[in-house]
Amino acid sequence: MVKSVRTKNPPLRQGSDESPVIENPSLEKMDKALDRPNRIRGKILRMPLDPPPPSRGRGKKVMNPIPIKTQEELDTTEGTSVEYPQQEEFKGTRKKPSRQKDESYLRLRLLIQDGNMSVVEAHKVNGPLTMENKIESSLVYEAVIPSKRIAMGSITDVGFNRSFPNPEGVPGQEGHLFIEVPSYEFYARLPVKDLSASILPKLEIAVYKVKSPIENTMGEKSLAADFGNELREVARLKGISIKTLSQRSQKEIRDVIR
Repeated sequence: MVKSVRTKNPPLRQGSDESPVIENPSLEKMDKALDRPNRIRGKILRMPLDPPPPSRGRGKKVMNPIPIKTQEELDTTEGTSVEYPQQEEFKGTRKKPSRQKDESYLRLRLLIQDGNMSVVEAHKVNGPLTMENKIESSLVYEAVIPSKRIAMGSITDVGFNRSFPNPEGVPGQEGHLFIEVPSYEFYARLPVKDLSASILPKLEIAVYKVKSPIENTMGEKSLAADFGNELREVARLKGISIKTLSQRSQKEIRDVIR
């Protein structure tokens, strides 16, 4: 095996009067002349500068040569000229998306205090909204309009304070202690497709205390009509007035009902 020998500090650019730089001395030097063409059948064949179009032999699928056009001919529009009317700026209103296809919902933060319910904040959330059809908590809310129920949901971990057993074993403090609180907040979610400016004043949201477990699924009637004996009403909100809300909540609701 021949070891490659590198010249020390070779010039960055080789001049005509300098000796060629050879990385491997065992290799031949590069010849200045071009390789001579090989003969084919005793003749030297060269590619013509302007080759003639291929001949259409019998039985050969050869397309006709593409005609060469000048740039002037390419810039000229061929065929019949068509006059189009002048474009005008669109000044109409764009069609709004159908409310039936809107799967977003309005999330309300509600406050219950001393048996009264009020809206603290409103925010639009992209859907879809999954509707519950079974009560699985001790508190439940229901939103109804004059024609039907539009939302229902469980309320968990609100409405009471919880204390843990006394580690010193004080009599009367052996187990968990639950104390109802006079005020608490929760979230209610209402589908946008069922809301409008005329519906909001008629909308009612009720919160019920579940006295005994309800295993049946919900029907089309209100909870009070189907399970009046198993529920106790805690608070009820009758209608929503946009003017009483914060500026941010007013904007969120107006973007929904417009």
